[in-house]
Amino acid sequence: MISASVLFQRPIERPTLIVGAGASLLVVASAWISPLLMPIVAGILLLAAISLRHPWLGVALLVASVPIQQIGAVAGLTATRAALIIALATWAAALLVQREPVRGTRLMIPFLVLIVWMIATIPVARDPRASGAEVFRWVIALIAFMLAMQFLADSPRRRLILFILVIALVGALEAMAGTVLGLIGFGPASFAVAGSISRAYGSFGRPNSFAGYLEISLFPALWLGVYMLTVSWSRARRYREARLGGFAASRSERWELARAVALAVVLGGSAGVMLLGVLISFSRGAWVGVAAGLGISGLLALRRRIVIALALAPAAVLVLGLVVMTVAPTTLTGRLASIADEARPFDASSIPITPDNFAVVERMAHWQAGWHMFEDHPLTGVGIGNFNARYPDYFVRTEFRFSQGHAHNYYIHTLAETGIIGLIAYLTTATGFLVLAVIVALRSTDAMARFVALGSAGTMTAVYVHNVFENLHVLNLGILISVTWAMSVVAHRMWRRSDPDVADVHEID
Repeated sequence: MISASVLFQRPIERPTLIVGAGASLLVVASAWISPLLMPIVAGILLLAAISLRHPWLGVALLVASVPIQQIGAVAGLTATRAALIIALATWAAALLVQREPVRGTRLMIPFLVLIVWMIATIPVARDPRASGAEVFRWVIALIAFMLAMQFLADSPRRRLILFILVIALVGALEAMAGTVLGLIGFGPASFAVAGSISRAYGSFGRPNSFAGYLEISLFPALWLGVYMLTVSWSRARRYREARLGGFAASRSERWELARAVALAVVLGGSAGVMLLGVLISFSRGAWVGVAAGLGISGLLALRRRIVIALALAPAAVLVLGLVVMTVAPTTLTGRLASIADEARPFDASSIPITPDNFAVVERMAHWQAGWHMFEDHPLTGVGIGNFNARYPDYFVRTEFRFSQGHAHNYYIHTLAETGIIGLIAYLTTATGFLVLAVIVALRSTDAMARFVALGSAGTMTAVYVHNVFENLHVLNLGILISVTWAMSVVAHRMWRRSDPDVADVHEID
């Protein structure tokens, strides 16, 4: 007779286990599930089977579900929720069946403190259900972070490349769909830009959220593509050397070169498509965010030449600005010129409203309403998720008496909902991961770790700048942001594994 302890010491074939269990569940569920839902349930079980064979696909599915979360729901089950169930199942299997250790990081502590403080503000909230929904979104982001740590932190490099490739391809598909619809003018009249062109909004329904999603996905694809380009160069040299021994003798080197080139093309092409999507979205906040992300990650990539680059930066920016203002269409240059108005403080309660400044005044009115919430509740705010519920008490003029969903500035929004403690907790969390990415980008002796860190640093810079004008922690974009945070830790650990001399000196996470 085989004891349970001996049984669980033996390797378990995960696909066999899940297929058997899934088939049994499908038979049992068929008694009360509508026949129309059976293909969906079967599809979820199939994805679960594949994910249990390759656990990292669980978190990849969760990330890939973000653009399609708004496209319908069956019995309340959205794509993101289904992906979350699959990801949690693979995590449980890894911990309980495969006996994998739980992987974490000390940088997760402020992340946990932030969520705990959000929960602590619920008693002062006017709408507890809205608070619960917002906390749930942050918990999903935390789960995505922990899953990325579990399956990427100590994994083979090939897995991390495939994971970023998923982010790049899904982002490129979303960008292509949004760009095509924008160029043919498919959109409401309020999104019209010039002629037959409309602001691109993709599956998100909002240009700013669409652009925010693309700028988050852009930088990991861009910098990993640059890394694969450098790998292609070195592999081309090795192939030329091996080719001297004959066509057959160079087979392995030829395959490695082709794979590196293909990855560089796909990743670089995806980044290019996403950049175009951000441009067609006409989201000024995203434009500023992407420019900041490119500037900071580009400077970090130069490392030892960073001082020279900083000295030349003002002249380069001036020349680039002159070129854009000379070559770009009037619609684009006018949009760029108005960016200064977005950040310039003014009193939205008294300034005359015109068709040209309506959006800017509306944004400032929400900033002021959020700030007044903070002034009245400096410690706890009005309660997590309750900006909308309390907005009618704080709007500054009747033209903007209806909330647009958030304060149009995530830092003011955080102050309004969770007070000064909430903002400190958020900034501590965000800054910790950014500093780690910068350290790896500047000091790492591992090339791939450097470029992964550059991608993380670029994304975080873009998000933190764009958050001055928007709230990018909506529509489950927090899943991608938290995965970006995790990738900075992954890059750091990759560097430490490859260079034992820094293992103790830089044990930051």
